[in-house]
Amino acid sequence: MITIDIGLGTQDILIGSEPNENSTKFVLPSPTQIIKKRVENTSGDLLVKGHTMGGGPLSGAIANHAENNEVIMTKKSARTISDDLSEVEEDGIKVINENPSKLEGYQELFLSDLISFPHIMSLLNKNDIDCPQTVGVAVQDHGVAPKGMSDRKYRFQYFKKAIREGEGLMDLVFEEKTGRFSRIDSCFDFLNNNGLNSYLMDSKIASIFGCLGENNRLIVDAGNGHFLAATCEGRRLIGLFEHHSSQLTESKIKKYLRKLVDGSIKDEEVFEDGGHGAYVQGSLETDEIIVTGPKRNLMPNDLDFKLAHPIGDVMMAGAIGLFNGINYLNQS
Repeated sequence: MITIDIGLGTQDILIGSEPNENSTKFVLPSPTQIIKKRVENTSGDLLVKGHTMGGGPLSGAIANHAENNEVIMTKKSARTISDDLSEVEEDGIKVINENPSKLEGYQELFLSDLISFPHIMSLLNKNDIDCPQTVGVAVQDHGVAPKGMSDRKYRFQYFKKAIREGEGLMDLVFEEKTGRFSRIDSCFDFLNNNGLNSYLMDSKIASIFGCLGENNRLIVDAGNGHFLAATCEGRRLIGLFEHHSSQLTESKIKKYLRKLVDGSIKDEEVFEDGGHGAYVQGSLETDEIIVTGPKRNLMPNDLDFKLAHPIGDVMMAGAIGLFNGINYLNQS
């Protein structure tokens, strides 16, 4: 199996059947960063094709390019900037149907969260490493919210439903297109078109899977963009909240973690503070706090926590989580 945890800054890649410290693993710049640089190095008019992928700095680079050049995007690629295509057009970008013919005088750019995948497989092949046919990918996806609904609420709505009605974490491992999460579905399109056995997860949920244990844990993933914390009774997800890392102070983190553990955290208080939301089924007496993510220095030092380092590498929590999630799903 190969798992690829795609974040804002990096994509973290792990290969093997039973991951350990000797497994093949490496870290590359994220697709968003790679393609952003390509936009910045492009002069003249631009035709953007391909899939919906993570936007962030890439969206800004395309919008900046459109200030002085013609930019045309297909509908799928344009959803990288916004699922509301009228907002894309407000940036001066023309949105067209799929599969346009080559346009004279336009540089072409292909978008995909898996833009590096062929090169990764080629690298494995050149080093006599068997290319896996099972692929797990994690990306963060807000989902295509109905008109008038915040995408923050829409994203968290699915998490709440999984905890309340389904199998918790197992309901957050996808084996087929969702019809709800456009970025996840675009990855399925790419992998299925290449004949691969594919699984997708949200990158935050993958990090939780990578930090699970047999005991009761408070797990924190402090990402570049988003901060998520979850209470877990073994593999059972009891509650979680999600916020934006840049908006959190030490006092807020302490408050939200305390309320998550004692079961008193409210969805609206997190949402109205600029976060995504919260949902908890009840209190949980936790045995330890496990922390992962590039912004882990946000955690208050007076909290007694441990850093996650699965297979001896702090960067592999999401990639290991993909392995765990896929294996748990297949065992069940």
